[in-house]
Amino acid sequence: MRKKLLTLGLAVLISTSLVACGDNGKKVESEKEVSNKTEASTNDESKTGEVVEENGMKKVPVITDKKLNKKGESGPIKYNIKAIQVSKLTATTDDMASTLDVEKDKEVTLVAMDIEVENTSEKTINFYPDKH
Repeated sequence: MRKKLLTLGLAVLISTSLVACGDNGKKVESEKEVSNKTEASTNDESKTGEVVEENGMKKVPVITDKKLNKKGESGPIKYNIKAIQVSKLTATTDDMASTLDVEKDKEVTLVAMDIEVENTSEKTINFYPDKH
């Protein structure tokens, strides 16, 4: 379980760094536009999932978009963010709170993404999401 959470966390950090690097001159959305999209996704019953309580965690999906397909490039890297889910996560046991490094019964936000990444160069590319 811990390995899955670590992998998920790394995927989120990597995708965030890729998205931040590659706007390619596209217009940045205003806070109002993002808020409107969030509200529309939240109000659409088909885009939310069911509450899951297991393994010392409670997850309440807030927004789910399985057909996001946001494509872009950053240097020789091509990416496609296929799906995203934003959930409210609560550790309900001391063990899980310790594993996640959060307070027991305190709500945190979880962002999970399904991402395809392609290196179009012949070189091996290394990058570290914790370095700026």
